[in-house]
Parts: sequence; structure tokens; C-alpha cells
Amino acid sequence: MQNKLTPLEEVLDLLEQSAKPLDDRETVALGEASGRILAQDLISPFDVPAFDNSRMDGYAVRADECTTPLLISQVIAAGHPATPLEQGTAARIFTGALLPAGADSVVMQENTQTDGKTVTFNKAVEANQFIGRTGEDIAKGQIVLQAGHRLQPQDVGLAASMGVATLSVIRRPRVAMFSTGDELKEPGESLETGQIYNSNRYQLSALIKGSGCELMDFGIVADDLEQTQAKLAEAAQDADMVITSGGVSVGEKDYLRDALDKIGKLNLWCINIKPGKPLVFGHLNAASAKQTPYMGLPGNPVSVFVTYLMLAQPFLFKLAGANISRPQSFRVVAGFDQSRAQSRRQFLRCRLEVQDGQLTAVPFDNQSSSILSSTSSSNGLGVVMEERTLARGDLIDFYPYQGLL
Repeated sequence: MQNKLTPLEEVLDLLEQSAKPLDDRETVALGEASGRILAQDLISPFDVPAFDNSRMDGYAVRADECTTPLLISQVIAAGHPATPLEQGTAARIFTGALLPAGADSVVMQENTQTDGKTVTFNKAVEANQFIGRTGEDIAKGQIVLQAGHRLQPQDVGLAASMGVATLSVIRRPRVAMFSTGDELKEPGESLETGQIYNSNRYQLSALIKGSGCELMDFGIVADDLEQTQAKLAEAAQDADMVITSGGVSVGEKDYLRDALDKIGKLNLWCINIKPGKPLVFGHLNAASAKQTPYMGLPGNPVSVFVTYLMLAQPFLFKLAGANISRPQSFRVVAGFDQSRAQSRRQFLRCRLEVQDGQLTAVPFDNQSSSILSSTSSSNGLGVVMEERTLARGDLIDFYPYQGLL
């Protein structure tokens, strides 16, 4: 039995090395691409913008002709053609419209006066004002997004600006999931004495789907070694990864580690973090050609939440071919003291507040791993390193849920 707790950095390294990226590709419509992983570089087929254009509603002019009133020779709206600008004239122009040949500046309408036929300028006009130049955003042939990039809504908009209608992406990882425990009941069912509702099933399924994976939900498995072993084997058949909640500690009814020993290989057990110490990682069907990664998360709902975001999700991102998989943090001020050092690294559910002009992490009052409301009442995880005391005002790492979920 493994007694030593593995440091978090070693765990992350092991998981990163163990995740073998999928190589299956598929083509999806642009509207379905958000959250997917690019399978190949996105290269711009042309300059964006494709033509010089106006950044303002106003007048396209030659700057050196604006010392006297100019005749308005044409009106140019966005999406419409323009004729070359005649000498001694101005073109009424609107935002995004094609800049006429010969014009070297745009004067915003707020700095002009007009009688409908001519335009007068209220201040000196300089060349190259309010003009968007060809290729200013993206040059033709430029690698805009690299393979392995996880597409965000703004990336989809960027692809659309280049006229791209479909994208080549990595197939979604298939993740099999089940919960263990005789005490678990489904929401809507009646509870008997000692029973609880299976919050982990719904929290974990939402997390897995939010990571861009296909979910295979195997429900609840009783606290029984043979049933647990059979369900692991069944789940591993068609899945790219199996994730469970509960049954990984050292109790007499915790069978997942024993089941893994019988039909797979244990690579990791017990991590030096709080919450989330009793976590199992290994491979099912270790003797076969198809070895399926397996991660057994703890049973307490906050432990499930934290270990999924910090460990399972990075593994799944790497499995899906993402070039950035580890969660990103930033530094904030600690809004609390910790006078006694803890042996495990703590992930505290915190809310951010601005105190004395600084972003400050204020922890939820009850940090028990069974208090699921703490995850909804906070907006990120504040980190206190192992064997460290902390004084109010010290800097700590903070992982915002907005960047994790």
C-alpha cells in the first residue's frame, strides 16, 4: 500500500506524459467549432481587411486640399464600390466602406460642417487619419491559429472573418463515468435513512461535457468488488478514458483500487493536496493492446470538483491534442492569515474582492470537502503551498473558475 503522498508537480508531469493525444480528425461547420481542438494550423487565404477602409463616418479626402470647402463628389456606404476621388472634392464615407483611390485621410463628421453639397473642416487635417489598411489585422498566408489550439468564441469569429466555413478538429474524447456507493440515490427519488442524492453524477457529467468530451454515463455501481470490476471492464471497452467518483479511499467498502489491481495497472495513488488526497490513476486492460486511462476521483463533492479541474481536465485536454493543457493562475493578495503550516497544498474556495485597491482572495468560511455550496459561493481557488504560513496581504496563486470551466 502506498503511504507517501505524491507532490502535485510530479502528478501533473505523470499525467502529461501518460496522455497520448488522439489522432482522429473530423471536419465541423464553423458554428459547431467552439470548444474543439484544431487539428491543423489555420492559415489565412487572404489579407484581412482585404482593402483600405474607413474607420469612421465622415469624409474621405486628400489632406492637403482641406484648407478650403470641398465639393462632395460621391457617397460611399459599406459593401458598395467607390470611384477614384476627383481632385478638389471629398467623398461622404461610412464606417467600414472602401476608401476611394486617391484619398489619403478620413475626417470624422464631428469635425466638419456641411450644407449637403460642400463640406468645411473645423480643424487642420493630417494624412493617414482613421484609415484601416489592407492586411492590417491578418496578412495573407499568416498562421493565425496553431494546431492544438482550443477554439474559443472569438476564434470562431476570427475564422469567419477569413471566410472559413469549416475547420479540421480532433475527435472529441469519449469519457465513461460512473459513481460508486450504496448510499446514493437519484434526484427525484425518496431517501431512506442514511442515503444521499448523487450530486457527483450531475456535477461530473457537466464538467466532462464542458471540457469538450463525449459522455458515456454508466450511472451508479454498488459497493461490491465484482460489480465494480465488471463495470470498469465494460466502461473501458469503447472509452478513451474512464472517470469515477467515490470508492478510492481505504475503507472496507472502497473497492476501486482493488478492482484496478485485478484488471489494470496502478500508476498513482494519494496526492499531497487538500481537498483530493485519495485519487487513483492507472490504466485498465493493461495487458491488452488498448490500454484505457482511468482516474478514480474521491467521493466528497468538493474533492471531485477540485481534482477534476486541476488533474482530470488537463489530462483530457492533452488527450484531445491541446497544446496548452495545464490550468493558468495569477497572483492576488491573501485576505486571510494562516499561522500554522499545513503538510498538504490547499486549494481554498475563495471569492475575489477589491480591498484597498487590490484584488484580494477571501476564503469561504467552511472549507470542508463536503460543503458543495462553497463552490457556488466562490469564484476561484486560492492556493496555499504546503509547509507555509501566510499573513494577510501576502501574495498567493489564484485559479479563477472562469478560466477553468
